[in-house]
Amino acid sequence: MDALELPVNRLIRLSYGPFQLGKLPKGAIKEMTPKSLSGQLPEFF
Repeated sequence: MDALELPVNRLIRLSYGPFQLGKLPKGAIKEMTPKSLSGQLPEFF
């Protein structure tokens, strides 16, 4: 954004790879079930 001379005050991560973070609080973790993992990463299951 600097190349366009547009300042950036903060960045907010909305997802991490195929996983949507939704309203997960800062620093929180959520255990993934095998079903949700296989749905998001079918090539590994």
